[in-house]
Amino acid sequence: MNKKMKIIPIFVPHIGCPNACVFCNQKRITGKGTVAASAKYVTDIVEECRKTIDEDTYTELAFFGGSFTAINLKLQEETQRL
Repeated sequence: MNKKMKIIPIFVPHIGCPNACVFCNQKRITGKGTVAASAKYVTDIVEECRKTIDEDTYTELAFFGGSFTAINLKLQEETQRL
């Protein structure tokens, strides 16, 4: 039997990316400006999504937008401790 899979999306438009290229207007795509990618921001999204996910579902966390590896290292480490 295959396990169900869900991805919890975390959008971080233009965080870590100094550019605003025309083909990648993340503010327009997401409807949000630059977001604080704090542990609280991520935790709040994860907790909200978990309410809709069965316990036996395989779940992954995915960061979209911006350049996660270019985000301030302190913020990256903060979200890794979740």
